[in-house]
Amino acid sequence: GRGMYYGSYTFSETWNIGILLLFTVMATAFMG
Repeated sequence: GRGMYYGSYTFSETWNIGILLLFTVMATAFMG
């Protein structure tokens, strides 16, 4: 249980970073 919970938390954090990066790229392409 603890291992799966930790893996889920790590996955969520990575996913959030990916979304932020994608949003930044989209904003840059839209502005430029």
